[in-house]
Amino acid sequence: MRMTIVFAGLERAVRNMDSARHVVLVDAIASGDPEAARAAVLEHMEDAEANLG
Repeated sequence: MRMTIVFAGLERAVRNMDSARHVVLVDAIASGDPEAARAAVLEHMEDAEANLG
């Protein structure tokens, strides 16, 4: 993942590291609902792939 971010370039890397994108993950995990956490992680990774690809 780190290599992908590095090679994506600064602008895309910074956009991908936006804290608001990661709060969703923290909230989903904190909810205690494993399916919500799983869905949040999958969506997050798909968004990262689209942003960095």
